[in-house]
Amino acid sequence: MQKVNVGHKSLADYNSLIGRTLAEEIRTLAEPLQGKRILHLSATAFGGGVAEIQYTLIPLMIDAGLDAEWRVIEGRDEFYDVTKAIHNGLQGDDKSITDHQKAIFEVYNRLNADALTDADEWDVIVVHDPQPLAMREYVSTSRPRWVWRCHIDLSTPNPEVLEFISPRLV
Repeated sequence: MQKVNVGHKSLADYNSLIGRTLAEEIRTLAEPLQGKRILHLSATAFGGGVAEIQYTLIPLMIDAGLDAEWRVIEGRDEFYDVTKAIHNGLQGDDKSITDHQKAIFEVYNRLNADALTDADEWDVIVVHDPQPLAMREYVSTSRPRWVWRCHIDLSTPNPEVLEFISPRLV
């Protein structure tokens, strides 16, 4: 798994947009979370909305006193083809996913879970979109809380695809 260098940003950089009062309110709200360790997992560090959000969110979390990091999972084309089908299904595509595709999804999530050797060190692991969604099943720790941050439209999902991912959301 590759750690993503997000650079540095400060809430103060946004004072002209949000004002000092709101920046200070954010810092105050973040005080109870000081030192909490939060790991973000996603499929890619470039292109798409997740990457755009992360390059700003992670540095601002750090500036607010959280220990945040972003890592990108590993996968080959066969995995990303499957997760694209899952993504499309969750947005309403009529095509379901096959048992073979489900097996590919599981294999790569297991491999990435095995690579997450420091899972016990995190307080929260935030999974972005479906690609790393099944990792939690293969990580042998109950310490971190897992959160799924879905960035896609689930208003009309393919019921079979939703049924496949739903047990992972517990």
